[in-house]
Amino acid sequence: MSSRFGWVDFAEDDRQQMLNILKLFALRDTRDELGIGTVRDAFANYFFPGTTTIQTRARYFLIVPWVFQEATRRGSSKNWSAARLAEEVDSLERALIVAFKRGGETDGVVGGRAGRQVERLPSSVYWPGMGTLSIRRFPGSQSDLTRWLSRSFRRGVDGADLHASEMDTEAEEQPSVVWHGSLPSAPSGLFSECTLALTATEAEYLRERIRFSHPHSLFSIFLDTDSHPFDQGYVWEHALIHGLGGELQQAVEDARRFSLLLHGAAYLYNLMLAEKWRDLFGEDTDGRVAGYEDDLLEWSDEISGEWTELQLWCASPEQFWSSPGLREWRSIPATRTFINHWFSTLSGCGSPIDIVDKPEARPLIRDREYFLKHANRARLHNTDALRRWSGAAGTGRLDFRWGTARTMVRDIWDGINGGEGS
Repeated sequence: MSSRFGWVDFAEDDRQQMLNILKLFALRDTRDELGIGTVRDAFANYFFPGTTTIQTRARYFLIVPWVFQEATRRGSSKNWSAARLAEEVDSLERALIVAFKRGGETDGVVGGRAGRQVERLPSSVYWPGMGTLSIRRFPGSQSDLTRWLSRSFRRGVDGADLHASEMDTEAEEQPSVVWHGSLPSAPSGLFSECTLALTATEAEYLRERIRFSHPHSLFSIFLDTDSHPFDQGYVWEHALIHGLGGELQQAVEDARRFSLLLHGAAYLYNLMLAEKWRDLFGEDTDGRVAGYEDDLLEWSDEISGEWTELQLWCASPEQFWSSPGLREWRSIPATRTFINHWFSTLSGCGSPIDIVDKPEARPLIRDREYFLKHANRARLHNTDALRRWSGAAGTGRLDFRWGTARTMVRDIWDGINGGEGS
């Protein structure tokens, strides 16, 4: 059978099966291969402050403070050092993995597969987000907190439950309170058996924190009503988006276009890798070249209906850089230049698929990879690096943490609507 870019010589069934496998990997692979992560994260922080892609469930925003409070209670009477206190925090976090298992929890448990040997614990995953949502009032790192708590033990101050109302007690020595004053109390038996389901009280608290700290974010807006389902693949597909108006809706549209157009760059990069593999190693038995050719054709078909509008948008990149969602982006000249050149190249295409044959496109991708990874890691320049290519590098489409935020919103609404507690 033929393809737009050449001939393939294997059975259609085998080829389709391989394409399905490739697309499965593509959905999972969201690595930032072309160095656009800072722009992606600026939009994500604007939409869903306090989240990261590696967060799993909303209750961890409360569980981590409870862990520190318990460790502090155990250490205060014994004047534990900062190192000993940190060991206790670590031990309690690992004990929670067993407690979740006893509680029958399987969805979103940090360490659910690795067990107590898990390398990254919830405290490191949720620490920045707890600060963003003002659940954590202490301004420093985890190490800073354990050192400060250890010093407070020697001063006879129990830092486990220091809240805003107690700020005056040690104003000169206390850099900040530790936790927000209305933080719900930990449930009894937390470290013996527990789940990640929020009680109604806990869910209302988290909703209040999000709505109070970032009232104009999408995060807050999605917590104002649960009358719509949250099963869309991308945030711009949600019914609430179309009625937003103003800057927030404009930012969502800018993010949508950015995600759509840069997806083509990711596919072209992987097509170039597949072609390089074929040329160097004399094989393409899994149909990667044809697979990425088809992905580019599908991408082109998807956006062809709005291509005239997108061309005009690409031709004036300042519209993009003035997006409300990028106000907090710290401009990186090389990143801005790469994106501008990609937009400019697209704007000169009669059809999106023409980007494949544009003389400027492939050198732009090749030079960007070399700039980011240098000679030893750039797959298009280094044979050993190419050998380590799995077949899909950064092909997942940008969703600006919608997957994470959607889970958090569901957790909170489930707690409000059906959680125990008042």
